[in-house]
Amino acid sequence: MLVDTGAQSSVLSMPLVNQLGLSNRLDRRYQGVAAGVGRARISGALRNVVCTFGVGHVEFLMDFIVLDVSDPLVILGLDQLRKYKCLIDLEREKLVFGGAGGVEVEMLPAHQTHFDMRSLTGTGCTLM
Repeated sequence: MLVDTGAQSSVLSMPLVNQLGLSNRLDRRYQGVAAGVGRARISGALRNVVCTFGVGHVEFLMDFIVLDVSDPLVILGLDQLRKYKCLIDLEREKLVFGGAGGVEVEMLPAHQTHFDMRSLTGTGCTLM
């Protein structure tokens, strides 16, 4: 999952929605076009997706817009960062949910920022 403080909304790509079996939950009333660095068609929205983070398996319900792009993509944007009062602690390489003293989730170390998502099965972030 990419934490993107420049993204107004959290995003899942359509191939990932299909892979996770979430397409039947897609609310197609929220269609349109997302624009920013590029442009992509918005296929709809997903609400209350259970996201499990870290070794302690901390769970949060998250909302995503779904983009019709070909690559697997998960972006944690400002909408959910604000909802969960997240702090990005770059010194300790942690994302803290719930503000100071909240639940800490380890970030990938800098040498692992480019990785194959298929190699993370069973670790890191899980979406259901």
